[in-house]
Amino acid sequence: MKKSVIIVTAMIYLVSIVVVAFLGFVAEIHNPPIYAEAIVMTIDDEDTNFPEEPYTYINGAEIYDITYNPNANPESEGIDKYTYRIVFKSSKAAGWYYRNENELNLHLSPYSSLGECENQHLSYYIEKNRRDSFEVSQEGVVTFKEELAARDETIAVTTKDGTDITIYINIYW
Repeated sequence: MKKSVIIVTAMIYLVSIVVVAFLGFVAEIHNPPIYAEAIVMTIDDEDTNFPEEPYTYINGAEIYDITYNPNANPESEGIDKYTYRIVFKSSKAAGWYYRNENELNLHLSPYSSLGECENQHLSYYIEKNRRDSFEVSQEGVVTFKEELAARDETIAVTTKDGTDITIYINIYW
């Protein structure tokens, strides 16, 4: 009887190991969520971190440049704070833009090297005292409310997936 009890106990033990291994395999997450690593600007459906080189928007004449700063630091002061800068060529070009187009799409999206981020939503923030001169929709479209001789605007963009990545964009003329 001793041998049969030992054999039955060993069999139960082996069956339990197989059952636990099977249940553990089934409970494994096969599609983990992909979180953002950065916020990047893309234009014309390019899949790269745009623009690596300055991009010039032209509509009959050169209107503005977009420049990218790969070493941007949100904690710094001054120009090094900004990841992207949109610099109008002149006050004349900015005035033309205000009177004719007046909607500047930022083309921002979260980026991950693992694939498409699960949560594609971003939050756009501007300083409270600047809301009289321009606004930013939650789709990332900047609309100027008044034409100014000079402008130096800052927009903060943050991911909504819990990673709290923040970049700053500067619009200047």
